[in-house]
Amino acid sequence: MKLSDDARKYAEALMSKRHHEIALWAEEDQRRVRGLRTQSNPQFGLMISHHEESIRRSFKGMINSYVEAYKMDGALIDDEDNTELIEMIRSMINSRLHHVTHSVTSRDFLNPYTGEKVPNLDSEIGGRFDRLLGEAAIELNLARNQLVMEYKTKEESQSNAGNQINIYGPNLGPIQQGGRGNVQIVNIDAEFETKIQEAFDLVENSTLAPVQKLKAINDIRTVHELSRLEKSPEVREEARTRLDDLTSIISLSADLVSLGIPVVQIIRGCFGV
Repeated sequence: MKLSDDARKYAEALMSKRHHEIALWAEEDQRRVRGLRTQSNPQFGLMISHHEESIRRSFKGMINSYVEAYKMDGALIDDEDNTELIEMIRSMINSRLHHVTHSVTSRDFLNPYTGEKVPNLDSEIGGRFDRLLGEAAIELNLARNQLVMEYKTKEESQSNAGNQINIYGPNLGPIQQGGRGNVQIVNIDAEFETKIQEAFDLVENSTLAPVQKLKAINDIRTVHELSRLEKSPEVREEARTRLDDLTSIISLSADLVSLGIPVVQIIRGCFGV
């Protein structure tokens, strides 16, 4: 997929978090279904529905994670990436089908009297799982269209903003734009200052080792100071280096990746790097 390394890591972090949530739900729901089983009614239908819902939650989590990653890069999901995502979902469904129908430890789909497989049950499970791929394709197509509309709305909003200057960091003096008599709108972008502070807070409250924390805080502080300078090629390159180092440190901590990477991306926007 055509994603930056940062966006890819962000998607992976989001999926990891979602997988953990689904695993907790699946454990509880499976326990509920098993509690309803009797020898006369093994609840095969409910157990199949349980696995269907687990798959459904998984592919929705995957789609949502990658949509957020594409948002980070400001990109759209093209046809090639759409196909790759569908194949990833197909592989996940096939893997789940193999696990469900070939597990040697689970008795969820065995005849309660004989302990053997119920005839034709595997094909029924396979058919129901196959339909989930169609659901996933519809869900992904909807997500792609919503992403297009979101970008379009954002572009329209920006084009209607009028003639304005966005300042990232503190305004240290008067601003003049255009000729005499022009009326200018100046927006001091407080978001940059907010994200810098947010980066400080995330690092301070993280599980990073003390030395890594010190390095990260130094990088953030340097980037903050660079924002007060004219955006020369030298300043931009130094900001890129510092933010790359910060991203590497953030990637060392699982509790930082999902929250820290988006913050760094916004800070990068200040320097256009």
